[in-house]
Amino acid sequence: MGTDSIVYFRTDGNSKIATGHLVRCLCIAQAVEKLGQQICFLVSDKTSSQLLKELSHTLFDGVTFSFEIKILQNAVYDNLEMEMQELQDLLRNPKSSFDRKKYPVNDIVATKDTEFSQVIPKPTIFVDSYYVTQDYLQALKSVAYVAYMDDLRAFDYNVDLVINYDVIPLTKEKEYKKAYTKAKKCLLGAQYTPLREQFQNQKVILRDKIQNVLITAGGSDPYHFSESLSSFLLEEYLDIHIHIVVGKLYDNVSTLEALTKEHSRIHLHQNVKDMASLMKKCDYAVSAAGTTLYELCALGIPAISFTFADNQMIMAKTFEETGAVPYAGDIRNTCVSDSAFDTNAVTENVYTNIIKHLKSMLQNYPKRIEQQQIMQQQTDGNGATKIVQAILDLSNR
Repeated sequence: MGTDSIVYFRTDGNSKIATGHLVRCLCIAQAVEKLGQQICFLVSDKTSSQLLKELSHTLFDGVTFSFEIKILQNAVYDNLEMEMQELQDLLRNPKSSFDRKKYPVNDIVATKDTEFSQVIPKPTIFVDSYYVTQDYLQALKSVAYVAYMDDLRAFDYNVDLVINYDVIPLTKEKEYKKAYTKAKKCLLGAQYTPLREQFQNQKVILRDKIQNVLITAGGSDPYHFSESLSSFLLEEYLDIHIHIVVGKLYDNVSTLEALTKEHSRIHLHQNVKDMASLMKKCDYAVSAAGTTLYELCALGIPAISFTFADNQMIMAKTFEETGAVPYAGDIRNTCVSDSAFDTNAVTENVYTNIIKHLKSMLQNYPKRIEQQQIMQQQTDGNGATKIVQAILDLSNR
C-alpha cells in the first residue's frame, strides 16, 4: 500500500450510540497516518462528522491530525444496507487524493460520479458499526479489503480481517476462536485494544505505599458515585489523597467543588485531556468497567472496578476472572432512585469491597506488583499499531 493510497473508516456516533466507535477508529486512524497513509472517514450525517472533529481535537491535543470526512448521501446509521450501492460505487472509483499537510479536516459529500481514469488498486475499508449484516459485508468485500471491529459475535463475519479486543480468559479461548471461522485473519484479545498514544509503551514504577487514589465513573457519573465513595473513604481516615475525574456531562460539579474546599485531600479534575499523566500520578484506581480498565492495564495501575449498567458487567467479571482487576459489584444495588443513594442502607456489595481491597493493598507492595504484572499481560497499549499493521498487510499479500 503506497503513500498515495487511502484507508477508509466507516463508522458513526450520536446521542443514541455514543462516541465509542468514533474514538477507537480515531486511535487506529492516527496510527495509520503515522505510516504515511491517507485517511477518509465515511459517516451517515453531520452529527457524526462534527463529533469526529471535536474528538480529534480533544483526544489528540497538541497533535497535528488531519483527515477527510465524506458524508454519504443515502446513509442511515442503523440501516447500513441503504448505503450499499453508493458505498460500492465510491470504493470502485475513489476521487479523493488530498494533501494532509495542506488541508485540515474537511466535510465532502460523497457522490455517485464515477468519472475516474486512473487505475486504482483495491482499497481497504475498516468498518465499526453494530448494524452490519452479512449482505452488507459481502457487498463491500466484492470491491475492497474489509476489516471489521467486533464486540458482539452476532454472526460469523466473512471479512478479510476481524478484531475483537475482549479480555479473553483461558477458559473461553476456544469459544472465541470458534465464533470466527470465515474471517481470513483474526486479532483476538486485549492486546489489540486501540488506545491513544499517551497509553502506549508506558509502565508506572509503583511506589512503596499508596498515597493517591483515582476515582473515575465515566463522563456523567449518573449515580454520583464519585462523591459518595469519597465520603466513605474520608470516614476511614486513610492517609491518602483522592483524585476525582468527571466529564462535561457531570451535573453535580458544585457539590464536588464544595467537597474539595472542605477537604484538602480531595482533588477534582474536570475534562481531563492527558489522562495518562494523571493516572501515573496515582497509586490505585477505582473505575467503572469500560475502556478505562484497558488504559489502567496498559500503565499498570492497580485497580478495582464497579458497574452501573448491564453492558459493563461482562467486562468487569472477565477482568476479574483473569486476575487483572477485581470487581466490587454493581452500584445500582445501593440506589433508591435513578439518581440518588440511600447512604443509610448501603449494601456490602460495593463500598465494603472497595475499601477492603484498598486496605489490603495500602502497604502491600508485593501484592500490587503482582497485580500490575497480571494487568500488563492483558495489553501493552500498542493495540492500534498492531491493528494497522494487519490492515496494511491486507493489500500487501
